[in-house]
Amino acid sequence: MKKYVALLLVLLMAFTLLTACGGSAGNSGSESAAEEKTEEAEEPAEEPAEETAEEPAEEPAEEPAGEPAETEAGGKSFTYAMEYDITSLDPQNSGDSESITVNHMINEGLLRDKGGEIVPGIAESWEESEDGLTYTFHLRDSVWSDGTPLTANDFVYSWNRMCNPNAPTYYIDTCKHIVNGYEIALGEAEPGTLGVEAPDDHTLIVHMKERDNFFINNIASGSAWLPISQAADEAAGGLGPYGSEKDKLLTNGPFNVSEWSHEAFIVLTKNPNYWNADEIKLDSVKGIVGATGSAAVDMMLAGEIDLVRTNIKKEAEELAEAGFNTQEYTGGYRYLYFNGNPGEKTEAGKFMANTHFRRALNYVINREALVQIAELNCEPATRVIMPNEPGVDGKTIHEMYPYTPWKLGGDVEKAKEELQLAMDELGISDPSEIPPLYLLCYDEADSIVILQAFQDMLKQQLGIESTVNPQAIQTMRELWHTGYWDVFLMDWSYKAPNWGQRATNWYRPEDDIDEHEDNGYENDEFDAKYEEFEAAESPEEAIKLLVEAEKIFCEDAASAIVCWTGYTCCSNPKITGILYSTDADFTFADITE
Repeated sequence: MKKYVALLLVLLMAFTLLTACGGSAGNSGSESAAEEKTEEAEEPAEEPAEETAEEPAEEPAEEPAGEPAETEAGGKSFTYAMEYDITSLDPQNSGDSESITVNHMINEGLLRDKGGEIVPGIAESWEESEDGLTYTFHLRDSVWSDGTPLTANDFVYSWNRMCNPNAPTYYIDTCKHIVNGYEIALGEAEPGTLGVEAPDDHTLIVHMKERDNFFINNIASGSAWLPISQAADEAAGGLGPYGSEKDKLLTNGPFNVSEWSHEAFIVLTKNPNYWNADEIKLDSVKGIVGATGSAAVDMMLAGEIDLVRTNIKKEAEELAEAGFNTQEYTGGYRYLYFNGNPGEKTEAGKFMANTHFRRALNYVINREALVQIAELNCEPATRVIMPNEPGVDGKTIHEMYPYTPWKLGGDVEKAKEELQLAMDELGISDPSEIPPLYLLCYDEADSIVILQAFQDMLKQQLGIESTVNPQAIQTMRELWHTGYWDVFLMDWSYKAPNWGQRATNWYRPEDDIDEHEDNGYENDEFDAKYEEFEAAESPEEAIKLLVEAEKIFCEDAASAIVCWTGYTCCSNPKITGILYSTDADFTFADITE
């Protein structure tokens, strides 16, 4: 049980299912609006929130001279801030938040996560068999952006492509419950034999080998489930070239890619062939690459961009004071992802594979200090399960099952005890014999600050040396998948059914599925417990099993959860209709006067 999730659904939705089943924002100019996370699923039965419109403190300036992409007169458009350039617009080859955001704007799957609510997409309706082993989807008439019909066979092709053992997809674990899904990925079944069939152009039947309580959530929120045209894929050159340029993809969603200047900007324009085009109010959206931190704040104040998402408190406060709309929403986890590959990738690999060593790294962390140093809008994590995750009878899971596996201020004595046990097992007598740990992160200020603080804790409290290695997004992804690192500072959206889905997707043995080999960690006890949770038939049973899995995860120190992150979407007051669940979704936004 391994490999990555692509936005499945918050645990709250999971339990709900178990119980019930820039430039200026105006009518001209193309300019800016958002950034950040996403990947699989939804929030439960809450009415999607919308931004309220009010006049800004001052009228945003016209789009700066020299900016590309003019919209036609009277068109509604805005510009959003992008932290970095999109790495790929292939839905099955995009594991970063900027790519995922755009993929969901230009593509449409069977279902859609619309502000935390699962709504019909290409599928008008669907049925699930009583035993949960067969899903039948009834597809509406729809077309690709070039006008060619989209059929059920496009989903058959796409989902088989996702499971191909040669495909470096991030979401392979999401199809493990479909007949032959995992077997194809492992090379034990022939490619093309996934348990999906299209008896006609408008019917897709999915055969499950076991019940999956999160399947509907997965396909609504995960980018890997979005359809890919076989003709377009083959014409572009397949996985890798497909989605690398605007003319090497075909879309079927609300927007098309009209311009894409790498490392500079991307322009999306309304897709007139989208089946639900009447619901799309914007004529274009432009993303500006590199608009982050104080620079993004300055651009907002100057009217050069219209929307930015931030987890830095002082940035959100400054923009709120300037008259911009601000909406807080829960983003996800920030955590130190430990590489469990035993010694074959880095010199310190055998130490990272040792449970006592990982426990030492976890216990030495002063989470309160890390959050304060980075000035983040987040809450230091006392455990893995979030404090607001619902249980039953009006109680939270925290109230039902209190659990505190670590101290917020760190526990240096316990860390030293675990380090000594690790050194005894590995046959060394002094921390100076431990090779320096390679600490990897994305090249952004708050990530670097957090890793530098962690580096100081390792050195001062345990005598362990390390190096901080911030990298540009593409280089970071390449390094991450080679496994040549020891600790990787990561963010993960709540758009996974929960942290457990995330864990089982990334922590995987080296001989598993594809060449990524991410970190080599495996725990059979955790895997078995999580599989029980996935198949639970009542909220009470599911919660109990989830907490049991959490304890296994924490006691094994699979990774160190640092904090539960919060984000603020700051936008021009003329932008309305932004939806929130675990991210700010402006696909269905509008511009008001």
